Amino acid sequence: MVKLSATTRGLFPVTARYAYFNSAAVAPISTRARNAMRRLADDQCRHGAAHYAKWFEAYESCRESAARLLGAAADEIALVSNTSAGITTVARGLRARAGDNVVIPDREFPANVYPWMALPDVEVRRVPKRDGRLLPEDVATHVDGRTAAVSVSFVDWLSGQRIDLKSIGEIAHEHGALFVVDAIQGLGALRLDVAEDGIDALATDGHKWLCGPEGAGILYVRRASRERIAPTRPSWMSVRHPTRFLDYDMAPAPSARRYQDGTPNTCGIFGLNAALDLIHEIGLDVIEARVLELAAAVREGAAARGVRAQCPGANSGIVSLAVEDPEVFAQALESRGVIAAARGGALRVAVHHFNDESDIERLLACF
Repeated sequence: MVKLSATTRGLFPVTARYAYFNSAAVAPISTRARNAMRRLADDQCRHGAAHYAKWFEAYESCRESAARLLGAAADEIALVSNTSAGITTVARGLRARAGDNVVIPDREFPANVYPWMALPDVEVRRVPKRDGRLLPEDVATHVDGRTAAVSVSFVDWLSGQRIDLKSIGEIAHEHGALFVVDAIQGLGALRLDVAEDGIDALATDGHKWLCGPEGAGILYVRRASRERIAPTRPSWMSVRHPTRFLDYDMAPAPSARRYQDGTPNTCGIFGLNAALDLIHEIGLDVIEARVLELAAAVREGAAARGVRAQCPGANSGIVSLAVEDPEVFAQALESRGVIAAARGGALRVAVHHFNDESDIERLLACF
């Protein structure tokens, strides 16, 4: 069994009070992330913008760290406010024509639905799931020569299914469509390689499995796909020379920074950068192995108590359990210091690396 040190668990003070299984909604931040944001806030409070150059260094460091996590290059990373902003940037930048279509899963989280629905005269095709699972062969039946993009989640937010990104990306590319991924459910807990999976664009926010703050996110755009996704919201930060204020040269940055929307959430980026550094320090392979072990322990322990997992083959940190009246059950858990969520008619339990066997015992004791 993979073990993380008590010191690592101690970086998450939430564990002192709760058995916290809600990282699929909002994860706790570590003391590292908190302290990084405190340092920035204290510096700005005491010195204003006297150390502004350090802020730009933090932006670049965050891009580099995010790129390392994704198997990308730093110039393929833009810093955005959240997943919705990233996907909206891609959707608008596609400049899809009337009569085109976009293929997404059915019962998808709205962040990967509304940006596509907002495109005028573009059909949104929803692929039905089988027992909560999105299958590549079902995606294939919805894609054709007028498909502008296929956009799916890395991990299904309800069932916990880890989507076969590589196969779906191949289907998209066979028809000349861009392959877009909403990575927020899983990135930070599970390995993902944008080159290996053929991803053209990917968006996420920091507040789930990355264990960072809300409002500090990442947009990846593959270098080879950049010309197919136009920057549609020019800002002072999206141009080639952002600090030449009076040039008024709107030439976009030669990197993914062309998609950035003005002044970023600097405090959040300091926190996100620290969260990414912690992931690299622990090692994503170690985190993934631990998460999958703990998820298996939840499924097996629940099954021993007669509680069925809705997607037994899910290979992620999300375990959706079939309980009677999930809303009431989640409230009862909270009264006992166990934090989970009711989602899609089930109890969604999300385990992360900071959890341990004692947390699972507290959860299972409630069934």
